[in-house]
Amino acid sequence: MFVAFFVAALTAGQARADVGPNFTNVLAVARLDADCVPLVGATGCTARPMAAQLALDEAVARATWRIKTSSSYVAALRASLSQYLIEQRARRLVDRSLKAADYEHFQIALNVLTPYYSCFEGHIRTAADAAFISSDTIDKLGNDADAKCAEPKRAALQRIGYTGPDFHGFDPLADGEKPGSDTAEMLMHIEQFAISYNAALRGARWRNAIATVVVPTSTRLP
Repeated sequence: MFVAFFVAALTAGQARADVGPNFTNVLAVARLDADCVPLVGATGCTARPMAAQLALDEAVARATWRIKTSSSYVAALRASLSQYLIEQRARRLVDRSLKAADYEHFQIALNVLTPYYSCFEGHIRTAADAAFISSDTIDKLGNDADAKCAEPKRAALQRIGYTGPDFHGFDPLADGEKPGSDTAEMLMHIEQFAISYNAALRGARWRNAIATVVVPTSTRLP
């Protein structure tokens, strides 16, 4: 029984490594990209830590790719994610409807949600190819992943005292006026980047992410 479990775990781990760098690697570098851009009323970083960049470079170098665009897609996704994060920094400076506390909660949440993102992405990466045949099946896969990873998400958000709406499936119409709604909406977009990133690395596009965040496209396998 132990041998069977070990083989299953090894196979799942290999499947995750073969697809490409983990989303958390890309997110860490994109956050540095965004933080280091000087804005009116906000200076950029004075010294850029290189650990995250080196980890991403190593992950790109050792990956066995499923799509032709390979490392160029990772770079394009990183650029799109960086741009989104820059826009949120700029929005905080000019949009009075975005409360400073909500933006700070967003940044703090990104610091503690790594276990959730790893769990979430792991579920997606070990899914069969049939899970990526349409936007509807990708929606279901994302919902299943969120359900399976409810505990690390709960623990992370409890740790920072977040009591706003659930960011998975956040509805701006139903939840937009609730306390913490801006935090939830931004976290929803980050999760959408994660889903779109992993779907594209399997050669699929996801309409929900395309409708709400700007993501690059990938090339399907022949």
